Amino acid sequence: MSVICKDCGHRYWCHARFPAGTPSAQRAELADIQHQLRLLKTRERDLEAALASVVYPVLTLPPEITSRIFLKCLPSHGRVQPSATKAPLVLAQVCRHWRDVALATARLWSSIDLKFEFGRRNIPDNGTIPLLRTWLSRAKRSPISLTLHRPISMEVLSVIPSYAGQLSRLELAASDRDYDALRTTSSDFPVLRDLAMTYHGSGPGPFSIFRNAPALREIRLPYTSFPNGVLFQSYASLHTLQLGEISVATLVDMLTDNPQLLHLDIGISGYTPFDYTGVVPVTANLESLVIQKREDAPAPDLPLLDYLTLPKLRRLELHHPPQLQALSSFRIRSAFILEHLALQVSTKEEVLKLMRILPDFSGIISLDLDTYVYLDYLAYALKDPTLLPRLRSLRLNSWRDSIDYVSLVWCLRIRYREKRVLKSFTLSFDNPVCELGGLPTDDLILAELESLVADGLKVQISSSEWWPSRPIELGKYSTATIITMIATVPQKCN
Repeated sequence: MSVICKDCGHRYWCHARFPAGTPSAQRAELADIQHQLRLLKTRERDLEAALASVVYPVLTLPPEITSRIFLKCLPSHGRVQPSATKAPLVLAQVCRHWRDVALATARLWSSIDLKFEFGRRNIPDNGTIPLLRTWLSRAKRSPISLTLHRPISMEVLSVIPSYAGQLSRLELAASDRDYDALRTTSSDFPVLRDLAMTYHGSGPGPFSIFRNAPALREIRLPYTSFPNGVLFQSYASLHTLQLGEISVATLVDMLTDNPQLLHLDIGISGYTPFDYTGVVPVTANLESLVIQKREDAPAPDLPLLDYLTLPKLRRLELHHPPQLQALSSFRIRSAFILEHLALQVSTKEEVLKLMRILPDFSGIISLDLDTYVYLDYLAYALKDPTLLPRLRSLRLNSWRDSIDYVSLVWCLRIRYREKRVLKSFTLSFDNPVCELGGLPTDDLILAELESLVADGLKVQISSSEWWPSRPIELGKYSTATIITMIATVPQKCN
């Protein structure tokens, strides 16, 4: 039976007024709450129906397409650092559908790059180990890329043997003691292709860990030395090799035993006794040869290039005072068409000799010269467009604090505006006496450089002493801005 309120006229008994605290009032209040809940449930169903009717095109893509899009979000170098703001973790936080697709895409989790806090030898593995194992488990059976930076605990290194059968790239920046501990674990690496380690020892020690890695293509050991007569085992698929220090005899033996090598980066710390009598220059298929030199190493007594014949060579870098006569003979004997050349010239005589032999390297596209204090000589010579007519990239390094920018700009104008070949020019200074470090300050020179940049030439001028982290990138700043920045630097030189 309905009760009509005499004050408001409501016909529902739940709206009737009852004395407070009585059972009738409590029942009325409960009935009112239940009525509001029914209204909210109805509103909830209406809103859910409205949202269900909205179609998100991105969610209608087949999972295979979404998965391929996710893979494009990874860094091009293939080393993925775990971050909640970057792929793949951020992709798994958008919605349930994306999370399912991300977790089902094994290749998203096939790479991990872990950097630990420097100075903490015993890092807390209670979080690192679960992260590492969970991450790699999501890779399922995909080839794995693993990059670990020091300091690395043994608990972290112990994960490597567990995934040895899947590792395709392994990069370790660990201590020599860590490698000694890792060497005690015997594992096969059937799909390992790229290997990089910061091992500071000597001899074939690191290779004993990877003696069963038949698919190795690239090995980078920039700090490992190989005494005369000590060499690592041969790998049939190896085409790129970087080593710290080896002798001439070791180099000759290595090229003889590994004819498949295409790229070689080595250091020559000194020439150990080598019986070169009757030695025929070894012929190899190298396309790229980089020869480093340690700062405290003596100058080589014997020209290394005299023992090589490389008909397929395209890139040559000699980061030590070159023996230019040997370089000329090497070119004639090998009959290659060189595209990139990097040299150091530290005396006036070397500059003059270089100018005489450069016409024989007419195929060069990229030239990198450490000119010491003789940059002006080279800039003047390069004004002749018939010298290196295919030159597209020019990089010069000088130890002088003042150079002839008029002659340099003239050279760039001829090579870029008249011949339309040069595309990039870089000038850097090492150990300048002047605090300005040789950087241009003349308004007309800056205006001319800006004009060349506006036409499309890429120009960068920097000083390692004065402005190590902010080189002048013409085109990024206006001429007035560059002049202002230079003017704020206190000038201590005349």
